[in-house]
Amino acid sequence: AAEAGITLTHDPMLDTESVTAYNELAREGKLKMRFRGSITLEADQELKNQVDLVLAEKARNTHPYFQILSAKIFVDGVIEGGTAYLLEPYAHQPNFRGEPIWDPESLNEVCALLDKEKIQIHLHVIGDAAACITLDAIEYARNKNGKWDSRHSITHMHLVDQADIPRFKDLDVIGLPQPFWFKVDDYYDELALPYLGRERADRQYPMQSLIDAGVVMASSSDFPVTIPFDPLIAIQTGVTRKSIQETENRVLGPEEKSSLEDLIRSFTYNGAYANFLETEVGSLEVGKKADLIILDQNLFDIPEEEIAQAEVLLTMVEGDIVYQGSGFPGEFQ
Repeated sequence: AAEAGITLTHDPMLDTESVTAYNELAREGKLKMRFRGSITLEADQELKNQVDLVLAEKARNTHPYFQILSAKIFVDGVIEGGTAYLLEPYAHQPNFRGEPIWDPESLNEVCALLDKEKIQIHLHVIGDAAACITLDAIEYARNKNGKWDSRHSITHMHLVDQADIPRFKDLDVIGLPQPFWFKVDDYYDELALPYLGRERADRQYPMQSLIDAGVVMASSSDFPVTIPFDPLIAIQTGVTRKSIQETENRVLGPEEKSSLEDLIRSFTYNGAYANFLETEVGSLEVGKKADLIILDQNLFDIPEEEIAQAEVLLTMVEGDIVYQGSGFPGEFQ
């Protein structure tokens, strides 16, 4: 990870065993980057016990390099499995829209309970119907508990209805996209087109629409689903909306292209903000910790199709060198 220039990551699918392992590594000084995490809640298990577990792990894990921040909820599944929850039927199953894992009433209940306990909520959302009921649940929780600096987050946002985009900003919801996916490739040809039809397939991942609406977008990899987890590949893909292997110059939703500045911000400051760390890291400012990288090229001076070719020469975490590439000139003092 350090070789890829990563200094902070969020693991959203932790259980008690992995939490214990992370905690031990942190206390032994073996973590070379900052970790934050979420504990996954299951729709078919008793709710209060699960929330109590999250509260206990939040209180127990307070090391600067490892903390539990949030609860993870899978609202629906995935397009390719026919388990994403859609507003309109699947193209290949005209009488089926998918189903949510948490029905709207249960989703309202769990979000309200977590929000009441001041637990950040991290929600897996693929389909546009799933996005709608998720925003409804966050709104329900706010109306019931009042507004606070919750930074509830929705990840993936494969499809979002245009009418729901302003609601992200209105509810202070953070978007967690994976720009590595913003491309026309085999997935598009073999799954998105037959499952969604061209109109929906072409409006997958509306990142720029969300940015234009004022939504904080904090990009991520979704590793190990996405391999490699190289942020530079993801940044290039987000800027061009093309696969770096694409030879036919096909673009996924050109109107959703984002600027290099916005993509970099989404991987730096906004990522820190999503993890309540923006006063410590995420930007180069006096008084912040020296979590930074050095590249062999200025990304603003090269063609956008060459961004992924840039190399990380040096990675630092809190001023300590955790990776130094062979191309770095001389010894770093």
